[in-house]
Amino acid sequence: EMDLRGKFLFFNDSFCRILGYSREQLQGADYRLIAPPERVPEAMRDYREIFTTGLPKTFRERKLVASVGSTVYLDFSMALMRSPTGEPIGFSGFGRDVTERVTARQRLEENERRLRFITRNVNDIIWSMDFDLNYTYVSPSVFTLTGFTPDEVMKIPLKMMVSPDVYAGMKKSLEGALDSEEKGMPADGEQETFFEMPFFRKDGSVLCGEVNVNFNRDELGRPFELVGVTRDITDRKQAEQRLKESEEKYRTILESMEDGYWETDLTGHFTFFNDALCRLMGYTREELLGMNNRRHADPDSVERTFQIFNSVYRTGIRADVLDYQFTDGRGNQVTHELSVSLRRDADGNPIGFHGISRDVTERRRMEKAMAESEQRYRMITEKMTDIVWISDLDLRIVYVSPSIEQVLGFTPEERMAMSVEQQLTPDSLARGLQEMEREFVREREGADPDRGANLLLEYYHKDGSTRWMETIMTAIRDEQGVLTGIHGVSRDVTERRRMEKALAENEQRYRMIVENMSDMIATMDLDLRYTYPSPSVERITGYSAENIIKTSLAERITPDSLARVKRILSDALARGSGGRLAEPLKPQVVEVEAYNKKGGTTWIECNAILTLQRNISSTSHLCEFPLAVRTISPMVF
Repeated sequence: EMDLRGKFLFFNDSFCRILGYSREQLQGADYRLIAPPERVPEAMRDYREIFTTGLPKTFRERKLVASVGSTVYLDFSMALMRSPTGEPIGFSGFGRDVTERVTARQRLEENERRLRFITRNVNDIIWSMDFDLNYTYVSPSVFTLTGFTPDEVMKIPLKMMVSPDVYAGMKKSLEGALDSEEKGMPADGEQETFFEMPFFRKDGSVLCGEVNVNFNRDELGRPFELVGVTRDITDRKQAEQRLKESEEKYRTILESMEDGYWETDLTGHFTFFNDALCRLMGYTREELLGMNNRRHADPDSVERTFQIFNSVYRTGIRADVLDYQFTDGRGNQVTHELSVSLRRDADGNPIGFHGISRDVTERRRMEKAMAESEQRYRMITEKMTDIVWISDLDLRIVYVSPSIEQVLGFTPEERMAMSVEQQLTPDSLARGLQEMEREFVREREGADPDRGANLLLEYYHKDGSTRWMETIMTAIRDEQGVLTGIHGVSRDVTERRRMEKALAENEQRYRMIVENMSDMIATMDLDLRYTYPSPSVERITGYSAENIIKTSLAERITPDSLARVKRILSDALARGSGGRLAEPLKPQVVEVEAYNKKGGTTWIECNAILTLQRNISSTSHLCEFPLAVRTISPMVF
């Protein structure tokens, strides 16, 4: 309780304990002692509103400052106190400490944010739609989820993207809502509708989406379009199915976060309680009055609670029951924390107990989810071979996954102690800093905040060698969208670069040989169509390589020669089964009569062999028919 000037007049021991002040420190102190400076104007407005309206007000997760400067959060209600004549004389409040709940939620949110960066979760689709169920806006994230671009979706009727039953249901629901609006029974403007529905992706597969939809209203409150958010929940449907029964069981309890106040006699029968306790326990006031607090408790809770109540009775010292489990009036299993104190009469004789009950079912569920989230995060970072890292804007590493030791030899602790100059070779450092400067310029120009940068950089290994790493970097932002750090994923591509370099050198060497030899080198598919002719084809036949590659062998040699080539091909294929070789292939020499550009023919000697293509199952398949061609009759007939 406080007077109208904000001076504390009365408070209980819990208030002192939560804030860390003694009674002497708080008695007569101004409320600004515990209010953060930035919240003082808001607090004054709240007091003024309560004083002016005379109505109580409830505050959720209100931030306060404890004696040691730490932050605590309270849920509390405040009302105007009046004198017997009805004159306002101050304010009274009743609340509970929710610091653990807020802290647990913040830790869970931080872990989930990190997981989103690592696993690159798909963004939700934000959309708007007219009352004919035609899209008027779709966010770019629709392409990631469905394969359709926003322009394509805007041109596709909704009934082409969902099943007929789903479309009919949407039409019926919309018509019902609009009919209610016309009859003067509009839905709550703040109320949102959630439902699940399947969508067809562009490739024909089905996406299961969670849709959040509401009316968009004009200044007069009249709806003029639908707005919504669609989230891909395909991957989590199986998990949701397993949790469905549990969530239904606790739904009613999770919707109520107010504490209950109760009083019992010495035998544990309720003699007085507030409405919040009725809501928390699921009984009407008539049912709860006179009920014993052990009636629906679990056996373990009954024994522990009895021992604690007995201790309070013997010592007179307040105590807590941390996990009081019971079945409420709705048949739900719930968990409460109880704060128990001894009640005495005017003469100091014990007459019963009183205390506060707070529902901690949600907190326990969040703690479990947080533990699972942390376990999932550790599993991902410890098992992956890519290096996941986070740096501040000065390029100091603040987090790096354990996989760095496997790839670069450094422990995470060693890596976080290194400067960027110790991590990169000079050339890569210069390129990296240049790219960072370009990104900072784009940031100031308002570029896409979700953009990424892909760099190929050379890192030092602990053994003194270097490794080429393909690094993808994205921005880390705070709630206001301000750039606060850099998230990166680095993959070792040293071996790939070595192979690419060797391949390029071999291709260059072989191309030089083929293009400078006098004989013609050519390849054909099994339909005897050219897939590659060397430049010497023009000297032999008079036709350029560009003209040759557009034709088949049947157009370039005489029928008799074609028949000989086909026999050779058939004989080779007959040695295998289903196109696979049964024995090693040998070159076949055949003389063919080819048409030349002058209208005559040229006799050429072909050295041909079938080549193989090997697939991922290591099975060889006949796929090509290369020829080494030499002119044996330069005379044109």
